[in-house]
Amino acid sequence: MSKLIAKGIYQHGYDNLEFTLPVILFNEGTTMIAYCPLLDLSGYGIDETSAKDSFRIVLGEFINYALEHDTFESELKRLGWKVSTGKTRIRKVEMPDISNVFSKNPKVHSLMKHGSFQKYDERVSIPVH
Repeated sequence: MSKLIAKGIYQHGYDNLEFTLPVILFNEGTTMIAYCPLLDLSGYGIDETSAKDSFRIVLGEFINYALEHDTFESELKRLGWKVSTGKTRIRKVEMPDISNVFSKNPKVHSLMKHGSFQKYDERVSIPVH
């Protein structure tokens, strides 16, 4: 599976790091789960819409917390991302190969082999100062 690359894009005096995250939707009992293995984040709800909404809230909280506490770069590296920095800010990130992420998580690996799931892409734009 090919690696996905994200690069900072300069817009109107601000740098934004823009990329697309793969998210897996699956049922666990009567609950719909939206899980992003590349960030190890999940949201949930009674249906697909509420699970996606919950995931967006969790993703937003993760990003806000990591940026406010200056841990965004170290957290991405901990999760297997490659981060290239300039003098003062992140310039480029490379996501880990998703097949490697699946193989390291037994539950997700089993779901991908034997379970019923859907995949969707979540676009993300993060201001990097």
